[in-house]
Amino acid sequence: MHIIRTFRYVCKAFVCLIAIPAVLYLNTSTVFSVDFEKYPAANELVDALTEQTGLKKEWVESIVREAVFKDDIIKSITRPAEKRFPWYRYKPIFIHDQGIELGVNFWNRHEETLQRAYEMYGVDPSIIVAIVGVETRYGRITGRHRVIDSLVTIALGYPRRSEFFAKQLGEFLELCEEEGLNPLMIKGSYAGAMGIPQFISSSYRVFAVDFNENGQRDLLTETEDAIGSVANYLAKNGWIKDSQIYAEIRSDNVDALKEIASNKLKASRSYGELKVLNAKLDPDENMSSSQKLGVIEFEVEPDKFIYRAGLPNFYVITTYNRSTLYAMSVAKLAEHLSEARSAQN
Repeated sequence: MHIIRTFRYVCKAFVCLIAIPAVLYLNTSTVFSVDFEKYPAANELVDALTEQTGLKKEWVESIVREAVFKDDIIKSITRPAEKRFPWYRYKPIFIHDQGIELGVNFWNRHEETLQRAYEMYGVDPSIIVAIVGVETRYGRITGRHRVIDSLVTIALGYPRRSEFFAKQLGEFLELCEEEGLNPLMIKGSYAGAMGIPQFISSSYRVFAVDFNENGQRDLLTETEDAIGSVANYLAKNGWIKDSQIYAEIRSDNVDALKEIASNKLKASRSYGELKVLNAKLDPDENMSSSQKLGVIEFEVEPDKFIYRAGLPNFYVITTYNRSTLYAMSVAKLAEHLSEARSAQN
């Protein structure tokens, strides 16, 4: 950790040296390769990464020198969609007729693999398909930025998240060494997530599985590995097999619900607390009063809100993307996929 703390200090120094605060990147079109002589923080980054990973310094430096700093990456991480949009604008991005049709086709093509993942990890096929659908349109759109560019840009140019992305950069270099990947060729999201399921580097190293048993954990091109890895990720993060994800809250006491609603990513209330407010869950499936849940507010139209209870599996989904909007999109898309597939059979 002392390496990362040292690097955080260096990142601040780097920003002072270039004299361009991150907010100004929104109004520029900066794209440049990192110049080690002009920006000494890059040298410090290489030193920190070498110590963190144990990889050869010459190799680490050669890779970092090839990174391209991109201001549009800074712009994207500064204003992610999860913070810009209310639910009524966020939902249609991921839940629409074409996406549901593509998802059912994906499910049909990979039915045996999805069933095997369910039997091994306990994660419903509809959830796995929904996550792959939300992340990459079922593997069709996996990102346009080189991962090395994304990670170096954010590590050097966005001090608020520099510690995390410096660590991810080290994880990425180790991943490439372990899996025989070329770090200059892999593309992903602006935040460095990659492959069909959009795993960040640390998640790839910890949770990816060789589900097709061909000797390599390949989330970039192998759908079987992606399916098994998503299921493994959710299971290792606490997924409860065949358990409810969320429930609608029915109550006339809207003011009380608004007061206790929270976007915190944990179940911090109980069903008993809702009952005291004369609120009921739909469905509740004979849920006990001690059942932990979170009360979440969703804006379904401008200035019109509904309330839902997030149950433990809902918050497992938020470990994949730390957003209640994201988790609800996955849950609702999974419902639509199941309904559409049932109607087809």
